[in-house]
Amino acid sequence: MLFTEINYFIFLIASALAYSCLPQKCKGWLLLAASYAFYAAFDWRFTFLLLGQTLLCFFCAKYRQTALAVILSILELAFFKYFNFFNDSFRLLFESLRLPYLIPHLDILLPVGISFFTFQSLGYVIDVSRSKIQPEYDLARFALFTAFFPQLAAGPIGRADELLPQFKEAKRPAVQQINDGIQLIIWGLFQKMVVADRLASYINRAYASHQTANGGTLLLASIFFSIQIYADFSGYSDIARGSAKFFGIDLRNNFNFPYFATSIPDFWKRWHISLTSWFRDYLYIPLGGNRVSKPKWIRNQLVVFLLSGLWHGANWTFIFWGAIHGIFNLAHVMFFGKKNESKSRIANFLRCAVTFVIVNTAWIFFRAPTFKSAIQIISRIMTHPGRPTFGVAQVTFALNVIAIIILFGVDFAAYHGFTGQRCPDAIRIPGYALLACLIALLAVSSRSFIYLQF
Repeated sequence: MLFTEINYFIFLIASALAYSCLPQKCKGWLLLAASYAFYAAFDWRFTFLLLGQTLLCFFCAKYRQTALAVILSILELAFFKYFNFFNDSFRLLFESLRLPYLIPHLDILLPVGISFFTFQSLGYVIDVSRSKIQPEYDLARFALFTAFFPQLAAGPIGRADELLPQFKEAKRPAVQQINDGIQLIIWGLFQKMVVADRLASYINRAYASHQTANGGTLLLASIFFSIQIYADFSGYSDIARGSAKFFGIDLRNNFNFPYFATSIPDFWKRWHISLTSWFRDYLYIPLGGNRVSKPKWIRNQLVVFLLSGLWHGANWTFIFWGAIHGIFNLAHVMFFGKKNESKSRIANFLRCAVTFVIVNTAWIFFRAPTFKSAIQIISRIMTHPGRPTFGVAQVTFALNVIAIIILFGVDFAAYHGFTGQRCPDAIRIPGYALLACLIALLAVSSRSFIYLQF
């Protein structure tokens, strides 16, 4: 059940109406049942894995068995997500050495959202072990924290100290929350269905023919992918936040205008904020953070970025993507310190442009199916210049460009403080009505969200 399907909105509205009508003591049970029904719609077998992770972390936190929770959770994640990656890598190594290798490739079905709910539940266990929060003794409430359906499949990764009190209070949503939720959902659908999904066809064709396409076409496709993945994931996060508001729940904002970043460290303060802060709080700081010798600090930085790359997918391309960000993050801090912006607007614009070039180049490795194909794409961009071929009707291409302009025009206005809340109703309401019309007129057949594969 995808956020872009009509079935989802029927499910959401029915759940929200029932939630508002039920007495407080029943609201949590309704949300829990709805969350497991939502997850079962992907594959009912996944629910047993989700339940197992929930019980593991609930009892390990209760009896202060943090190490056991961490080890078993990581082993579970490693098996489902990384077994074949490492197994196949070892097979290639053994074959290159002409040595026998007997472990077969396994057909393992990757559970939707496993990386997200594993990290969310582990964060809770670690917070309890640090005495940051008290253990939750209501199993049903903790199960809801782990499985809350708006954020279950692809985040944002929540924190127990933020969400558990909201689930405990279980209040009926205010009218303003419903209004905010509707606006977030409309904006999220526009990002996903009008921007991201329209760009996908061009990107897929260009990358599929990367060995023959000219450099201009591949460069444009790569820029489009930078926009696609942002609109796709930001759209998902906004729909998730908007859906949660129908139940009076506030989720973390996962994006803060990342393509306006003026450095790589600044980019990671703005992109996938819930994951970045998770790695900072539960990995980087425990390793010593920046309060160690310079060699150890460099190690800590690279470990975080390499693991962040691996978190995104079981492929060497993701690891290299993480390495690129880690190296440029280190370089910026070592040469410029923690300063991200200049007093000069021109300097900030140039730094923003350079940052986007670095991020865009790294996205090529993220999108390409293999390391070899990523190198081929970059090589053809640099050595085979040419005018981009549209591959679609000029009107269709123009509509894609207009959608991008709207996306970044709204972002630019919001970045400078002109948010929907500050906008007069005479402008805001017609604006969202216009977005809804654009969704109805320009949306293409919806594709699965990119981050559901992680």
